[in-house]
Amino acid sequence: MKFSTIGNTITLRQGETLQLSIHVQDSNDATIDYSGYTARMQVRADHTSSAILDIDSTSEITLGSSNPNIQINVAETVTKNLTAPFFGFYELELVSGGVVTKPLEGKFVIEPEVTK
Repeated sequence: MKFSTIGNTITLRQGETLQLSIHVQDSNDATIDYSGYTARMQVRADHTSSAILDIDSTSEITLGSSNPNIQINVAETVTKNLTAPFFGFYELELVSGGVVTKPLEGKFVIEPEVTK
């Protein structure tokens, strides 16, 4: 999935594994090398509420130098416990040398699970 920088909606079905492969490019369409960065992403109902999902590059986010340069993998054991239906927002932050960039943000939707 190729994302633009903002305005992307992620739709998750409660109880399924969230797997995203993201290819972020610079203005010359070259893949950005995120090796050596750390990452964090949160999902919230609004910008001031508590995070319902809080992930980072120690386990759920993998960063690299080739396509896809960002991979997100959240297990169904986590997503089955998220409240649904849900409509909110997410933001991905990348950190390198104390500099924080926010290449991705948008809406986050959780649809209720039927089969349990």
